[in-house]
Amino acid sequence: MTTSETESKTNDTDDRQPAKSGRSRAEQITTAISVGLIVLLAGAILYEGYARGEADPATIIVSVREAEIDQRGDAFYIPVEILNDGDQTVEEVTIGIELLDGETVVAEGETVVATLGESERVTAVMVVTDDPAGLTIEAGVVTYQIAED
Repeated sequence: MTTSETESKTNDTDDRQPAKSGRSRAEQITTAISVGLIVLLAGAILYEGYARGEADPATIIVSVREAEIDQRGDAFYIPVEILNDGDQTVEEVTIGIELLDGETVVAEGETVVATLGESERVTAVMVVTDDPAGLTIEAGVVTYQIAED
């Protein structure tokens, strides 16, 4: 073997040496940041789910929006807002609505809201033929069911 062949073989073996094991500094920093973000996200999820304490029960608030009563032809449209102010979804919310002249019921009706989620609000409309001006309008919850999870 000549000297140049020996040098060539020596260089070939140097190129084939395995790369040093372990991670580079950039890889270590990237891994640490990724792990930190995952821990932060998991902590936020746990806090959101458990740190608030007990959930507020369903609280249904019904309000008549008398300023928005509308007359169309011979009918009067009375909007009623239904709000679930609690942390539980409710189903089959039955709302009773009455028009009173003193203690005499002039007109009455019911409406059912199929599902009312947490902090959700819907508007129902009672349609009557009697002019509600000068009458008392009362609306309230009759029944509801707590939704199963």
